[in-house]
Amino acid sequence: MQARQRRRTIVIMIILGIAVLMGVALFVQALGRAGGSGGGVRVMPAVIAAFLIGVGVVVVIIVIIVRAANRRHLQTIAGPEEVAARLGLAYEDKAEKGFHRAFGPLPGIPRSGRVQHVFTGSLDDRPVTAFQHFYMITTGQATVPIYHTVCVVEAPNWPPTRIGRRNLLSRLLYRVGRRGGLLLEDESFNATRTVKAADEDFALALLHPEMQRFITAHPDAVWQINPGHVALVAGGQMTFDRLDDRLQCLREFRRLVPEELKAW
Repeated sequence: MQARQRRRTIVIMIILGIAVLMGVALFVQALGRAGGSGGGVRVMPAVIAAFLIGVGVVVVIIVIIVRAANRRHLQTIAGPEEVAARLGLAYEDKAEKGFHRAFGPLPGIPRSGRVQHVFTGSLDDRPVTAFQHFYMITTGQATVPIYHTVCVVEAPNWPPTRIGRRNLLSRLLYRVGRRGGLLLEDESFNATRTVKAADEDFALALLHPEMQRFITAHPDAVWQINPGHVALVAGGQMTFDRLDDRLQCLREFRRLVPEELKAW
C-alpha cells in the first residue's frame, strides 16, 4: 500500500513537472516573439505575470495533492493492535530492560537501548517475536535516535552466522579484487553481502544458490543466526503494515533451509 501510494504520487509529480517545463518553453518562445517584434517592453511584464501565476498554480496543486495523498495513506495504516489481531499475535507497547538480549547478539543493536512494539506468537508452530529497538547517539550538536526492526523465530541450535550487507567501501574493494571471506556461487550475492560464520561447512550448506537469490532480493535485511534463533534485522522504525511481509520473509528463509540442517 505504501509503495503503491508513493509510485502514484511520483507519477503525478512527473506529469506536473512536464507541465511546468512546457510552461517555461512557451514563456521563452513568447519572449523571443516579443523581442523580434520590437514590442518586448510592452509584452514582457504581461508574459512574466502569466508565467508566475501559472507556476504558483502548479505549486499549489502539487502541495494539495501530496497532502491529500498523505492523509489517505495515514487513514489506511492499521494500528499495532489491529495488526496483531489480524496476524494472530499478542502485542505489548514496550518491554522490560534487556528484553532483546535473550536472542543473543544482534547486528547493529547494542546491549543497551529500549524495546517497543513487541509482537509475540507463532510462525508455523515456532515461537516468533517482532519488536522495535532504539538507542540514542550524540553527534556533538544533537542527540539522534537509532532504530531497528527485529523479527526472530526459534531455530535449532545452529552455530553463529551473520549474513550482512557490504557497505560502500567494502563494495569498492570487492570490485577492485579484494574479495576475502566466504565466497559463494552467486556473483550478485558476493558483491552485496558478507558472511561471517563460526562453522563454514554449516554456512555453505545453508547458503545454497536459491537461498542466496532469496537473500539478495531483500537488500534491507541483515540475517543473524544465533544458537536457537534466526533473526531478521532491518534499520529504521517499525512499519506496522509491513510486519506481515517481514514474517513472510522469515517463513521463506525457514522453508529454504536444507532438510539436513533442520535436524542439526
